[in-house]
Amino acid sequence: FLGGKLTLDVYKHPLIGSPNAPHVIAEIVSYNCPHCRKMNQVIHEGLKRYGDQLAVIIMVMPMEQSCNRLITNSQASHQGACATARMALGVANLKPSAFPDIHDWLMKDEKEPPPLPKIVTKAYSLADPGRMSKFSKSDVVTNQIKQYVDLYDKLSKQQEPGAKPFGLPVQIMGDKVMTGSAEDKDDIYRAWEENTGVKPKG
Repeated sequence: FLGGKLTLDVYKHPLIGSPNAPHVIAEIVSYNCPHCRKMNQVIHEGLKRYGDQLAVIIMVMPMEQSCNRLITNSQASHQGACATARMALGVANLKPSAFPDIHDWLMKDEKEPPPLPKIVTKAYSLADPGRMSKFSKSDVVTNQIKQYVDLYDKLSKQQEPGAKPFGLPVQIMGDKVMTGSAEDKDDIYRAWEENTGVKPKG
């Protein structure tokens, strides 16, 4: 991505779609972001449109002070967001094939994710509970979250003057970065096609 400045291994990050897909986009999201929830619907329609040609790397950046240094206002901090991200990333690492299940379940409600106890129960049902308990708190997951926060910070500082405010979700497609909500899904698909070379199936 980004002219070779960003390289992501599809086997080391949460993924929706096949790791063998010839075209990949990356998205930074938070489960507490309403625009991200709306974009998730667009992504799923897009995956039907493009089939196995396309995969999406999901980089979870929780909007909570305890694990996100960019959240400096306590009123903007979403309690439980870090634990939610840890559960999702734990599943992604321990059982990658189950990540789309928990990701879509977390994004299903229009406004917010389920309560944290239900999230823990869901994650433990998808991956080995003993391993999940340890791995979700491990340095691997901590560093993964930090990597996503650092990438968001770096991309936000590269925003061109006069561009619209930088915010979630952030999509990286080829050399292009698209930020915030997009009202027209056709505009999103057009951007995917122009910047990755993917084409509608059939």
